[in-house]
Amino acid sequence: MSFWSGEKLEKELKNRIEPFDAGRIDCASYTLRVGPEVYVTPSDEAPEPSQRTKQKLECGQAFTIPPGQFALILTEEQVKVPACAIAFISIKAKIKLRGLVNISGFHVDPGYSGRLIFSVLNAGPSVIHLARGQEMFLIWYADLNQPPTKTYDRGFTTLHTNYISNISDTMPSLQRLSKEVRRNSDVIGKLSNDSEKLHEIDKTLGTHKWILGVFVALLICVGGALIGDWVDSLSSQPTSPYK
Repeated sequence: MSFWSGEKLEKELKNRIEPFDAGRIDCASYTLRVGPEVYVTPSDEAPEPSQRTKQKLECGQAFTIPPGQFALILTEEQVKVPACAIAFISIKAKIKLRGLVNISGFHVDPGYSGRLIFSVLNAGPSVIHLARGQEMFLIWYADLNQPPTKTYDRGFTTLHTNYISNISDTMPSLQRLSKEVRRNSDVIGKLSNDSEKLHEIDKTLGTHKWILGVFVALLICVGGALIGDWVDSLSSQPTSPYK
């Protein structure tokens, strides 16, 4: 396997990438741009109805990917891979350094023809701002030692709803989860403090109950003795003459 040089890319890609611009050849790769359709998963903090389905972008129109959210991005260019070659794809380093991670496939099969769909995740701490037409992706071509017996005979022109359905649920951001953890920790701390107070109160009540029990026992003993003396005093009195 040998990768195509910049010179070979300029020669071969004129008929394999539409629209083609020789100025987007970067060493041994070609730069692809953000295309006409994107989908961003809605966050639980600020769900936007417009992001609950794919967005159609005008030229230069911007969109955002909040922290912790997934996105599907369609390329501006339509790509063709000959049967005797394979292509590899990635995100430009200056965008990856913001925290955007490519989680889709990293290669394009021999015979593929159509736009590419990139599935990405914002793993960084900040919102990532992008726009249609922005140079964002890279593609490399490499020759195979021989044409494969089976090639890819399909391609994408739009974001299919079945791909969107797979990631359409609300995604809690890492920041939101972190806040929830801190909030729950505070609640647990308060409950722990309250438990200690309740334990002290229960301990105090136990002491009071013990003292009250002793007092009641003494009261019973003293009362019993007094009643016994009173009964004895009644039995010692003289009998009435009128009986």
